[in-house]
Amino acid sequence: MRKLLLIAAVCLTACGRDPISDEASEPRDFGLSDPIDDAALMASLLDDANVFVRHAAAMKAEADAANRADLALLAGELRTHPAPNVPALLDRADALLSGERSALSALSAHLNAQSGDDRGLPELRTSLVKLLGNATYTGILEEAAKLLRADGASLSAGEVPRPFPRFNAVTVTKAAQIALALVGRDKRLEALPQIADRVDLLYPAKIPAATPPELIAASQLTAPGILHVPNAGYIFGGVLSAGRLRGIDCSAYLSVATSSSVRLSTGVMEFAWREMQGDTFAADDPDGAIRADMRAHYGLAEAEAEYAPVVAASLDDLRPGDLVVWRYPRRFPTADGHVAMFARRSVPGGKAAEFLGLEATRADDKSREGLLLRGFGLEPDDAFTFVLRRR
Repeated sequence: MRKLLLIAAVCLTACGRDPISDEASEPRDFGLSDPIDDAALMASLLDDANVFVRHAAAMKAEADAANRADLALLAGELRTHPAPNVPALLDRADALLSGERSALSALSAHLNAQSGDDRGLPELRTSLVKLLGNATYTGILEEAAKLLRADGASLSAGEVPRPFPRFNAVTVTKAAQIALALVGRDKRLEALPQIADRVDLLYPAKIPAATPPELIAASQLTAPGILHVPNAGYIFGGVLSAGRLRGIDCSAYLSVATSSSVRLSTGVMEFAWREMQGDTFAADDPDGAIRADMRAHYGLAEAEAEYAPVVAASLDDLRPGDLVVWRYPRRFPTADGHVAMFARRSVPGGKAAEFLGLEATRADDKSREGLLLRGFGLEPDDAFTFVLRRR
């Protein structure tokens, strides 16, 4: 990849996002294939010779199991407290979801009008978009209301949809089940610890301390200082929560999988790769100040100590456990990033030019979400591509 060899002569500008969570909230599609659900393949990855592949596969298996356990737990909660009047319960659940859209819209508008820390971390702001939707896509809360209208009677009886929901449908089902549980018990979510504390993929996104209390109290999904965000594994900006996998993003996933001593971002990975490849960041280089901030606060020194740069001209240069990082668009300044772990040289039924990789992601159209196994192309047309290898 000749562009990699030219990088020292090109001034990249890091994105203006928080360096710890600068992956795109709606990542571009670097994968060349659909997510792969193959039990035998997963079993082989869980027993792979490379410890980092084993760890990444184990985290994926943990997220898959957590989704099943979450929906089973919520279904059990609904069976434990059957509704005497199902139509009335569904009407109340629909009203709750409508009220959540209004309350969280007001919270989102307030945060968007703030600056600095008062805006909230990316996992909160982007999760609000996920819950509420945008001009292009509907949000989780509206989709949950539609699910209740279509299948509310069976859900209220404690049944899990068959076939088992996938990707965004998992999150939608959780949201619908939670709404039914709340109205069935006349409780806020924080008052039901058997849900709030035990549903693994219910991410506790912190709400800024300066947020008016009435905006927080208006939502049933909020507790003091946090917003509970149902998900299927992927949360933009998400990290392990008290050691538990409750939603995570691409670089946090692979930071943990490769036993990094710090939570890395693709921005930090980029700067580490560039510096180790000889970029000197001259005094008049605007990236120099960004590099200094990353070194002081965001793990750049740790990344350089724990990972080695790799110039990958082809898939033959990659090894299992390598982190393939894309920063895009290729035209500068770079804005966003994504990372996947190289697991195998070939993809079952895939193309010769793709590799089998593990990732945490959510597609723009919500056709996939969570910790996934897919085929990837090494060098998309519009991305700066580089590779890091754990030392």
